[in-house]
Amino acid sequence: MERAGATAAEAPLVMPGAKMELTLLPATLVTLAHPPGQQRTADAPHAGIIAVDVPADGIWLIAASKPVWIDVLAGGHPVEALKFGNLAPCTSIRKVVEFPLKAGRHLVQLSGNPGSVVEIMISSER
Repeated sequence: MERAGATAAEAPLVMPGAKMELTLLPATLVTLAHPPGQQRTADAPHAGIIAVDVPADGIWLIAASKPVWIDVLAGGHPVEALKFGNLAPCTSIRKVVEFPLKAGRHLVQLSGNPGSVVEIMISSER
């Protein structure tokens, strides 16, 4: 299990294409690099930051097992999601968010998670 970072400088580098289990931190201990697209609530008090090296330009999917809020930053600026949704309730994936990403390093901010553990997978649309 990988531990998410409390700051951008502490963000662990994760590999695209592999499902990983992340331990998130109490949100009060996390300094997000950019305000989240959704505010944290008292019943969803966990957050963390990871980094990913995207090997090629394209549409990238970030899937999560919990209803965590997902923001992606490129060069310190938020990347607008193309779309998001839920999968069938019989899967372990709770939500999927699509982002248009350029090759290079990106920060993924996770916030508003109800628990301290979330499974994440980052993959190309192809």
